[in-house]
Amino acid sequence: MSIEENYKSVIGELRDYTAKNGSFFETLLNDIPIPVFIKNKDGKYIGANDAFCKFFGAGRDVFLGKNISELTAPDIASTYIEKDNELFQNPGQTQKYEFVVDCKYHGGEIRNVVFYKNVFFCQEGEIGGIIGCIQDVTERLQYEKALLELSGRLQKSVEEETLKKLEKERILIEQSKNAMMGEMISIVAHQWKQPLNAISLLTQGMQLDSEDGELTAENFKDYTDKILKQVDHMVDTINDFRNFFRSAEPKTQSIQKNIEDSVTLLGDQFRINDITVDISGDDFLIMSVASELKQVFVNILVNAKDQMVSQKPECRDIYIVLDSGEKSVCVSDRAGGINENIIDIVFEPHVSAKGDKGTGIGLYMVKMIVEGKLNGKIEAKNQNGGAVFKIFF
Repeated sequence: MSIEENYKSVIGELRDYTAKNGSFFETLLNDIPIPVFIKNKDGKYIGANDAFCKFFGAGRDVFLGKNISELTAPDIASTYIEKDNELFQNPGQTQKYEFVVDCKYHGGEIRNVVFYKNVFFCQEGEIGGIIGCIQDVTERLQYEKALLELSGRLQKSVEEETLKKLEKERILIEQSKNAMMGEMISIVAHQWKQPLNAISLLTQGMQLDSEDGELTAENFKDYTDKILKQVDHMVDTINDFRNFFRSAEPKTQSIQKNIEDSVTLLGDQFRINDITVDISGDDFLIMSVASELKQVFVNILVNAKDQMVSQKPECRDIYIVLDSGEKSVCVSDRAGGINENIIDIVFEPHVSAKGDKGTGIGLYMVKMIVEGKLNGKIEAKNQNGGAVFKIFF
């Protein structure tokens, strides 16, 4: 016997049993926890389970023998009738649709429901009517609405917080640029001091020679050549300053060259404070904007320089080690290290390793550039009596 034949056999036995034991079908129907109703092909209710009566707050006598037009408003009744007719024209297909019902016998409560309906057939094979059930989705829709409203509020809150964060970062970036520009102006001032002194001495010498009648064409050319050499040095300094802040597209950058350029920018400050920089290891290349890369190294080097000026350690060396294998740069000194109270938050904004003398923006910008723009990572720790900054690219 096939599955279909077996199914039909079981249904036949069940139908025979139901015919002989009328209470079986009624018991089965009333045990179903959702509202179930039965209509004949004229649209009159001929059956309803306990859950149906409870849902509408009325006994079976209110519904049985009546059609929908007798139980509800004409405009609502017309929708039910239209749906029933569609079902009669397409027997065998389960009909599903959402609707709003008025439980007028149950305090006039409005409920959102989903109807599931199908036709049933008489033993003769003719359509006997419609059997359907009702799923109450009121609470579900309320939850969905509440969830949607909550989601909207959360999204708005996230957008507001994101805008606040972006604005905060914009301000911090601006402050960082201003702080770095101030640092660079200080560097330029230091680098110009020597050539300006030289130019002053050369012009005084030229003036004295002129007054003494000893300014020959050869002497004049010698003086002007030396002055122009000092001017060229000042122009180079200005070009370095301008290039440092120039926006550009990311290009292949030599890490070692950018470190050497950063050391050169700070050269006068290192010489004045008797600081030496030792660079070792193997160079490697990354994609970056040169000005951003230099800003990372300059900030870290300035930090080390300021710590040495403040703490006056015996060892005034800064060690920079490049590792091409893991693509990292390690910058270390022996100037006392970072205060243990802030070492875990040293990269957060307005946290300064220099105490009241710092802005607390430099290292924050270093982290933003390394991790936000270069997809790298930076770590800070104390080791061997000094600070160690390690950057992974």
